[in-house]
Amino acid sequence: MDKGKIMNQLQQKMQETYPYVEVLEYCGALAFKVEGRIIARFKDWNPDSYCMECGPNYTEWALSNGILLEFYKEGRKLLKKPIKKYAVKVLKGDIATLDSQYLSVNCQANRVAFSDEYEMEGWHTSFTEKEIENLKKRDDIAIDWDKVELEEVDDE
Repeated sequence: MDKGKIMNQLQQKMQETYPYVEVLEYCGALAFKVEGRIIARFKDWNPDSYCMECGPNYTEWALSNGILLEFYKEGRKLLKKPIKKYAVKVLKGDIATLDSQYLSVNCQANRVAFSDEYEMEGWHTSFTEKEIENLKKRDDIAIDWDKVELEEVDDE
């Protein structure tokens, strides 16, 4: 999402509760201003670089009405880049009618199985690209990775 869209969405969200807040870009940061003063910002538009810049009068005011927390939560949500996850479909074709066509890994017990469930308690069937690369390196999984289908899943 581009910076303009992020600022507009955050401005609209913040103004639902705080009509006097202005969301803007300030010194390379996503910031918000109250009563003419920059109160907080995300340095370099980074969701992990939240910085508050308020003096004693503003700190008490900001903490008493939750504005800093709301700006942090909403801004972080909009700035955070989603990590794509995939289901690893191992069986396909006529065999795909079986109930167990997806790779499933129990991370606690380090066990591998197949499942038609996308997520079972303690088991994972959705993996990031890095996790898939690590699975390919395992010598206890006999899978022809060239024939595997990756299906993007919504892992929210």
